[in-house]
Amino acid sequence: MKDIIYFSSLIIISFLIGFPISRLMISKIFKFRLLISGTAGFGIISMLSTIMYKFGLSINLIYRIILIVAVILLPLLIFNLFVFFKNNKKNIFVKIKPYAIILLFWIIGCIVLLSAGFVGGNQFTVFQGNAWDTFGYVNSATVYSRMSYNDIMKSDTDDFLINPLISYAKQNLHLRPSVHLLYAVTGQLFPKRYHFILYIFNIFIISNNFYHYIFFN
Repeated sequence: MKDIIYFSSLIIISFLIGFPISRLMISKIFKFRLLISGTAGFGIISMLSTIMYKFGLSINLIYRIILIVAVILLPLLIFNLFVFFKNNKKNIFVKIKPYAIILLFWIIGCIVLLSAGFVGGNQFTVFQGNAWDTFGYVNSATVYSRMSYNDIMKSDTDDFLINPLISYAKQNLHLRPSVHLLYAVTGQLFPKRYHFILYIFNIFIISNNFYHYIFFN
């Protein structure tokens, strides 16, 4: 149940934050611009999380700020939906049919991917696939959620001897910090389950590739 809640929260939050960006795109050129909202959303969250974390904000505070922004943007989405249905009363089913078909295939794909985890359980989902990549995400997210950017950057060999996880987390701040911080921030919904929900996080990222294929082809 927690996996479903986490997956749903990723979809909703990223969609709400990315929705204004999709609205700025030219509708005549990008017919299904609404579908890019989720991808734009987690891109924005990644960027903002990286900036805020570097400026000293904790992961938990960043998560709360992201939630507040999403809630603030909710009325904008509701208003746009109201206008859309009001202006398309006569041909509403024609308008939403393409979106409904795309969403149906996306939902089926997500169910297939999620079901593998439900069938295999933790033995399948925990450290599934590339163990080193999995360790990198879980290790970094755990450290970032407990230590500030400055404390990690100032850490040295003595700190590494006390807590070896800090060394790997510090390396990732120099490599590709945004994706690790995205996982750390979104995982704050269940901060004690970083090692369990990475599989769900990966499904969310992969599922957005489906939209990319439709949107740009």
